[in-house]
Amino acid sequence: MISITFLAGSAAIIIASAVLWWRRNVFVVLIYDYQKGLSYRQGRLIGVVDAGRYRVVHTYSSIIPVDMRKTHIFIPAQEIFTRDRIFIKVTLDGFYQVADVIRAHHLSDYSSREFYTMVQVALRNTISSLTLDEVLDRRKELGANLEEAMRVPAHELGLELSSIVIKDILVPASVRKAYAGILEAQKEAQKKLEQARGERAVLRNLANSSAMYNKNPMLLQARLIQALGSGANSIVFNTVDGLVLTRGQR
Repeated sequence: MISITFLAGSAAIIIASAVLWWRRNVFVVLIYDYQKGLSYRQGRLIGVVDAGRYRVVHTYSSIIPVDMRKTHIFIPAQEIFTRDRIFIKVTLDGFYQVADVIRAHHLSDYSSREFYTMVQVALRNTISSLTLDEVLDRRKELGANLEEAMRVPAHELGLELSSIVIKDILVPASVRKAYAGILEAQKEAQKKLEQARGERAVLRNLANSSAMYNKNPMLLQARLIQALGSGANSIVFNTVDGLVLTRGQR
């Protein structure tokens, strides 16, 4: 009887210990649809798991969730000197996501941070190699070139780059004022050029008319009569008989 009670007590202790160990060491890991899981056993990577509910023994296994959704990369106003030594601020915007979960989170400690730094350095190198006029004129092209240049570094980090655009370019007030003066001078020069073109056109027409009248004098008289007849003028005609006929017109 004693032995049965002892065995029963021992079994209860063993079961309680097992339950306690289970609660302390076995965990449930939930991987969502937008995640992948890196599964480790005794510190070794054994594979990638998809969305689901998994139990892991804390003492020798683990599953690390990795977010696979698009990530926003935003580089706020970077203070950069252009090649012509003009100080500007450039803001960059873009999106990327994890493409190779093992490369991005197993082979690299901080792939996102590394990529951010690479983009920042590439932006500075690009802007510093151009003049301000080139930066302003090629804004969209610069974003596209930067995006293309960063695809390979992103791939090496296990990332896929979706887009990169240069969002804002902030120019100092003094430079904006100077550019406004240049633009105003260009508009004034354009205005004077158009006036000169108009004057040349008028002179050209007069020269053509003069040449035509020299070749045919009767055209000049006809044109004069036409002009006088269009207003409140008196027109005098010399007849062959020497008589003078007048016609008044209001």
